[in-house]
Amino acid sequence: MAYCKYSSDKGDESDVWVWADLDGNWITSVRDTRPLLGGPPHPLSFIVPHAKEQPAFDAAKKRRDEWERLNPPEVIEHPAAGQDFNHRSPGACAANLKSLKAGGIIVPAGVIEELEAGQAKWDARGDGDV
Repeated sequence: MAYCKYSSDKGDESDVWVWADLDGNWITSVRDTRPLLGGPPHPLSFIVPHAKEQPAFDAAKKRRDEWERLNPPEVIEHPAAGQDFNHRSPGACAANLKSLKAGGIIVPAGVIEELEAGQAKWDARGDGDV
């Protein structure tokens, strides 16, 4: 289950990707760069149903590639940038996200609260914070 995901076209919304894996862990990956917003649309979002549209696709890709070359992503200056964290409970994951957020890492609204609510359910069942 994914709580949030960073994405290159929405770089101002999240610096983290958080999910629960099949082994019962909560994983946080922190991106190391933020893409600059704007520029021409990424051609991979285009659907090219016919070969006759390939030249337009190629031209759009060339424009986007040139824009990205001239506008490199912002490097995230934080010790956790580019790191992955593995937590045994949603509460531990929430605590880590709070710390990351306090240090300037962008964490989407509601994610920490959702993880804390998940921890409360664990505590109510007696699972505790492992």
